[in-house]
Amino acid sequence: MRFTKTATGTILDATTGLEWAAESAGPMNWQAAMDHCHKLGDGWRAPTIQELQWVVDYDRHNPACDPIFKMQSNRHWSSSAYQSAPGYAWLVIFFDGDTLAYIKTSYYYVRAVRAGSRSLGDSTFDNSDTLTPGKLAAALEAAAAVLRGRDGL
Repeated sequence: MRFTKTATGTILDATTGLEWAAESAGPMNWQAAMDHCHKLGDGWRAPTIQELQWVVDYDRHNPACDPIFKMQSNRHWSSSAYQSAPGYAWLVIFFDGDTLAYIKTSYYYVRAVRAGSRSLGDSTFDNSDTLTPGKLAAALEAAAAVLRGRDGL
């Protein structure tokens, strides 16, 4: 099983080693979302767009993720800024798993995450990185390769 719930309610991802907060918070604007995650302390932060997409399960819909998350089908902020427009950041719509950049003053949800034991390869970002279309494509390709290996495709 890829995702397991801990005794404290957090969710562990066996594939990435990431630990996800038990619940989403919000709605709130992007800066409030970043602040909220940071204030949780103990290594909690907002996820990068790659980390957030790691949760998406395209075989599911409304929400497009494992039911263990009890995720809102709404939009969830990532920490990844949009390179071409600094006032925008990447997010995932958990209704269907779509990814898009949206203005940071909009109010959406956030799910905190903390460091895992495994990275997503060279495309892993920290909160200071800017996501470019090339980096997004590389991260998606890395995720697809892992999923192909998992499913024997």
